Amino acid sequence: MNYAERIRDLTDKFMQEMENLKTKNTVVTGEKEKEASKHAEQIHDLIEKQNKELQDLGKSNFSSSIKKFFRIEFHLVSFLVSSFSLAAFLFFFAYFFFSMVNLLNYLL
Repeated sequence: MNYAERIRDLTDKFMQEMENLKTKNTVVTGEKEKEASKHAEQIHDLIEKQNKELQDLGKSNFSSSIKKFFRIEFHLVSFLVSSFSLAAFLFFFAYFFFSMVNLLNYLL
């Protein structure tokens, strides 16, 4: 075997190894992109889940606040009816009505 053939063989092996490495690089790059896509999707799902939980928590807190407000208003009305005259009851009823209107305007 002479040097020209040996150089050609080494060049062919080098070119084949270079093609193999290019193929492996392409495969690894594809896997990396798939993992990045999967990770982005998981992050998106977690953010959606967190936003939904925050909304549910907000609705729960709001509804418990409204219930508490009505319970306090009911006790005040009961106290006024039992303790004061009809005029005081009507005054408080008007206050209650306008506070409900303001609350509804705020919500809408």
